[in-house]
Formats: sequence, structure tokens, C-alpha cells
Amino acid sequence: MAEFLFENGMKEPKIEEDFEEFELFKVPDLLEIEVKQEVQDEYDTQFGASETEIQNELFCHPEMKEKHETTIPYNKTWQRTPERLPIEILRRLEEAYLAKKYASNSKLWSYDEIRQLSAQLDGLSELNIARWISERNSVARAVEQQKNPTMTASLDIEQNFDFVPLQKWIREKPMDEIFWKNTSEQSKPITHNLDESFTDDEKEDVELDESVDLVDAKPVEVRLRDARQAISDFFRTNHHPSPEDLRAFSDTYGVRYRSIVESLDRKRASKQIVCEPNDSCSRISSYFARESEPIRLLPISKHKEKIVEEILEKIIWTRKCFDIGSVHMLMDLTDLSPTYLRTQYSKWKYRLLNAKQLNYGIEDWKRDNAMDPSDLSLPILRQLEDAYLKKKYSSAEKEWSGEELQRLSEQLDGLSEYTINKWIKIRNDAAKNILPYISPSKRQEMKKGGKRVEYKTKLLLEEFEINPRPDRMKIEDLANTLDMTLHAVRGFFARRRRLMRQATSQLS
Repeated sequence: MAEFLFENGMKEPKIEEDFEEFELFKVPDLLEIEVKQEVQDEYDTQFGASETEIQNELFCHPEMKEKHETTIPYNKTWQRTPERLPIEILRRLEEAYLAKKYASNSKLWSYDEIRQLSAQLDGLSELNIARWISERNSVARAVEQQKNPTMTASLDIEQNFDFVPLQKWIREKPMDEIFWKNTSEQSKPITHNLDESFTDDEKEDVELDESVDLVDAKPVEVRLRDARQAISDFFRTNHHPSPEDLRAFSDTYGVRYRSIVESLDRKRASKQIVCEPNDSCSRISSYFARESEPIRLLPISKHKEKIVEEILEKIIWTRKCFDIGSVHMLMDLTDLSPTYLRTQYSKWKYRLLNAKQLNYGIEDWKRDNAMDPSDLSLPILRQLEDAYLKKKYSSAEKEWSGEELQRLSEQLDGLSEYTINKWIKIRNDAAKNILPYISPSKRQEMKKGGKRVEYKTKLLLEEFEINPRPDRMKIEDLANTLDMTLHAVRGFFARRRRLMRQATSQLS
């Protein structure tokens, strides 16, 4: 708490943790005894006046005032709780509260006003004044809700300082952060009123410009009051919002997803709204309980995998945070483990952001990293050949659709659709005599024997009869067409020329 001077020039002492019980001021014992006796006679109860009432009368007694005006104007017990303040202090607080509420244009208490009120109340600390104001607001809301049970919890919300109760907030934050900022030119005062913060033109820009990313903005300065009211309006329209709606609300107002969930839980509890097992709020509670759930070793359907990849790609390229709200949204759509979803996000984020290409998506990565058809096993190649011939000779539609590729992928133990599509393209080119097609049997025979395949030898002999000495460009073309090295093609032509010279010399 900031340290300041009283009117008599004395500094406010520091608050100690060990409070002494009702050590108000140093007064003569005789006067104190007389006042206590007067109070007990006045109340005339069976057990006498309480200790609090006696101390209140001691503080307000005229003779006692003359004594304590020249002594320390500070009461350590005031720092404990507002309920133990003297009666006169409470009356003056009530008068100031009502004057602020009904005679002032601004309903928010500024630090200057609280500081002035502290000086008027003989040095009562700002901390206790703020606590008393918060409790007084709670009492006012409770009275209004009794008169009108349908009234929402947003009543009199202008006099609250934050979403959480002010007493809890004061305990967690120092007073410097609550009521004022540094008044230098570089800092700006905190404003919670949108009308006071912007001009008419600027307010139109804020309301109409939907491209502004509100997540990176400072919601405490502009959106605090709007967010509080929006949560109440949001709760009135839907008592059980889905995780997707909560995440959209969190992105709009910059409020944490967990804070929104807890706020709605408190509102449902206050209105005694029962949540059914299939409601969104019940599912969200179960999602929180599944945070430590391990990854299930079960096959994931293509539909769920596609949903996860589409949402993850959008989150990665919009550079939004993959928070717990995003996890719950995906769990609500796919019912997958949160550990699996976070693993997928980390994997695709690393792959896409390291691609160094604009608009490089998950489908692009799968296409570029598809398995080469030459690496497929013999059973897979036979199944592909059977499906290809069946499609070619038994189907009226010759083009492969996405559904057919997906069904064939499931039949081939999850083989990538890109790999299947790549194999079909090679097979079509071979059927058009653009490229020679290597059947599975010939491929295995080539691997086992290590000899040149018969059709390659036949093609090379035909080229040798046309031109025994091809140039470099022709050799490279033959090597690419027959899937051979340049050294092998040159060696074939060199050996054939040597054999021709030997045969010619023997005949001569």
C-alpha cells in the first residue's frame, strides 16, 4: 500500500500481521471505566454490552475525542474486517456511499475519492474502505434480487472492480495495481467506460472493425465492462453453451476459457439450474477430468482424422493459441484423448512451419512425403493391380473418385491415398506407352537375379540397330525411360559394338 501523510503531518504506520486486540488509544483507566459503566447501564441487557459496542462508544465519547485528537489517529483493528468499525465511521461511510451512488455521474470509485474519504474518516485505510464498498454492493444486489428474482447477477455491475469478488482480488494484488497507475506521460489511467475512452468515430471503428484481433488487446482497459455484461447476456441466451461457443467468446473478449467456465458454473449454482448428463457443461466437466488420460491404441477413423487436421491447420496458420478451449472443442467433435490432440498439434506445427512455403497445408505435406510406389510390397502391388483392372474393364466411369480412393486405402491397411494416386498415374502412363510398366513378377525377378529385364534388353537392341553410337542426350533419355544408370546404357552399347567388330573379323 502506498504511504501518505495525514492532515496532522503523521505518516500512516505499516500494517502488522499480529494485531493487538482492541488497543484503541492510551486513555486513563478511570475514564474508561466510567464510559464502560455508562454503556452497560444504557443497553441494560442480561449479559451487559458487548466489547465491540463498548469500544465504539469509547471512540465516539466527547471526552475521549479530546484525548485521541492529540494522540495516534490509527486503529490497528480496523485492518481486520469492516464489521468491526465504529458506528460513527459506518454512518459516514454509508452517507458517502449513497452520495456517490445517487448524486454522482460516475459510479466507479477512483483512488482519489477513496483517499479523500480516508482523510475524512481520521485515517481509515483505503483497503478497508474498498472492502466495505464491495460488501455494500453485495448487500444492495441481494436486496434487489429479493425484490426481483428474475434479475441477473449483473445488477449494479458498474460498482464492481473485476469479475471475482473484490475482497479476494485485494488480497491477491497490491493496492497500487488496483486503484491507480503511474501518472507519468508514458502511462495512461485505467478506464472501464467505453464512452469515456473513445470518441464517436473511434467507437464506430471498434464496433465495425471485425478484423481486429482482440486476443492481443488489453481487455482490462476497454473490454472489461463489456465482457462482464456479455457473460451475463451469454448466460441468459444459453445456460449450457458448447465448448466451441465458449472458445469463440474467449477469443472475442480476451477472457480465459477456464474463467468463463467457472463463472458460468457459479451462475448455474446460484440459480439452481440442474445440468443433465448430456448437457455441454457436463461434457466439459468430463473433459477436465480426462486431462491425464493416456493415448488409446485404437484405430482412428479417417473422418475424425480429417476433422482434427482441418481445425489444427486453421489454428496453426492463424497463429492462435492452442489452449484448453481448443482441446475441448476437438474432444467434443471427435471424442479423442487430449494427449493425442496435443501431440498432433505439436507434430503438424513443426512440419508446416518448417516448410518455409506460403500457405503450405497438411495435404501438401502428405502429397510431398507420400511413399514411392517402388517401395510397396508384392501383396500390396497385386491388390492394386486387381483394383486397377477391375476399375478399367468393369466400371463405366474410368476416373477414380475420392470415395473410391478412400475405400481402397482402407482395404490396403491404411495406405496413403496420395501413394495410391501416384501408382495409378504411373500405371496409366504405362498403359499409354509413355513409360514402361514393371509388373510385380518382373520387379521381384529383377531384384532376385540381378540381371537386366528382358523388355529392357529388347528396347536397347532396337535402339542399337537404329543408331549404334547415340549421343549423350539420347543416352540420358534411354536411362530415364528404362530406369537405368548412364553407365549401364553406355556399357550396353559399347559391348554390342565390340561384339559386332569381333563377328566381322571372324567372317573376314
